[in-house]
Amino acid sequence: MKKTNKKGSHISLVLSFIIFVVSLMFVYLIASASITNVDSKRGTLLIIEKNLIKEVSQDLWVSRVNANDSASCIKLTIPNDVIVEGGKSAAVGDNGSVNSKVPGANPNNVFVEGGGFVKVYYSNFFEDDTFESEECENLPGDSWSKENTIVEPKIQELFLNFSNNYSILKEKLGISDSSEFNLYFEYSNGSSFGDYGVDFGVNIYSREVDIEYLSIDSGYKNGKLMLKVW
Repeated sequence: MKKTNKKGSHISLVLSFIIFVVSLMFVYLIASASITNVDSKRGTLLIIEKNLIKEVSQDLWVSRVNANDSASCIKLTIPNDVIVEGGKSAAVGDNGSVNSKVPGANPNNVFVEGGGFVKVYYSNFFEDDTFESEECENLPGDSWSKENTIVEPKIQELFLNFSNNYSILKEKLGISDSSEFNLYFEYSNGSSFGDYGVDFGVNIYSREVDIEYLSIDSGYKNGKLMLKVW
């Protein structure tokens, strides 16, 4: 009668188990490394998004006024410590943008067309509107404060830096030296500018950020900032 080599069978079983465990560990290490890399990229994109918002935002002087609804014009005083060289105004009411101006001959005042509740912005990148400013209701200008707002000129400046100062902008946004990026902006009407780049198919991480910004010609508008990092 032939005897079975139980010792050899036991060793084979142990070796098979060890190979199985090692294989599982190898698969786990590959998978966990991939997951860690994805999570790291996602975290990086969130940091870049915050830096992007910072790059397109600016502190603006703002005053909120509530005049008579029947008023045809509001005259708001600008304090001396608020005045900036070349300062102009933009105004937003309950129904959208409102005509406003800072006359060159009278830079201490903002004139706003109409009455009711109005939010007046003051900075040196707005464009004045043209309208008659006679018989305006005088309101005190002691309620000015600074507000951090996303503004159209800063969006344009971002893309100018993307074209002309890529490396500097890359550092400001917190993008590593080993990565590259593309930016793209889309207005609510579908027009766009920037370079969203070619889809290389692999290892590209993208993020789309819906923003509300204050336009040059006053009034809030919506747009999308889109980012690709690889």
